Amino acid sequence: MDLSPAGLAHAAFFLVLVPWRVVKTKRALDAGTPLPPSAQLLRGTLVVQLVFVAIGLAVTFADQLPLLEMHRPSGRDLLLTLAALAFIVGTIPLRWRMTDAEGRRRLARSMPQSAVEMAWWTPIALAAGFGEELNYRGVLVGVIWIATGSWWLAAALSALAFAVGHATQGWMKVGWILLFTVIVQALVVATGTLWLAMAMHAIYDLIAGVVYGRLTRGLRDGAAAAALSDPARRA
Repeated sequence: MDLSPAGLAHAAFFLVLVPWRVVKTKRALDAGTPLPPSAQLLRGTLVVQLVFVAIGLAVTFADQLPLLEMHRPSGRDLLLTLAALAFIVGTIPLRWRMTDAEGRRRLARSMPQSAVEMAWWTPIALAAGFGEELNYRGVLVGVIWIATGSWWLAAALSALAFAVGHATQGWMKVGWILLFTVIVQALVVATGTLWLAMAMHAIYDLIAGVVYGRLTRGLRDGAAAAALSDPARRA
């Protein structure tokens, strides 16, 4: 099977353009560029996720990729999915403790802290679960596999691109995302479907939104964020 123009464009977008843009944004934030207001950030995130969904579906149908075929999951498949979800959710306390003041400030801006913001976050989580799994664990792995003849290289490059795509959250977060990506990719291989990974991803994002929203409550104003990095101000 030869690579189609749609597949090539998809690989260029998710393997090169998205990571480059995210790293560029991270450098701007590190240099002091302020984050936009939370409402604007959530709306922009939803738009991006919906664009990702549209791109993934367009390439899947254009190249007739068998990525959305469904089968009835076995008890083993469900147990593996729940185990993966439990592990990733279970690392939230450790990741929070390892997050510095700047990382917590950025989380405070991007996590939902009210009913209105949660109303935005819910479609973001659902779109991310569907679109990111379709694009990264589905289309991108397939495109690179066809181009290189190596599934292992395809899975590794896709995982790296996905992790770097979260670089605005900090390089330590990229390491965690890389670990989680390996787990989710293994889940896709073990269950033979993207659907369970999509469901697990969406459920995790919903849980993370609630948990991080509560953990970061009150940290959006400058004084609270500064207190995180100044022990004297916390005393």
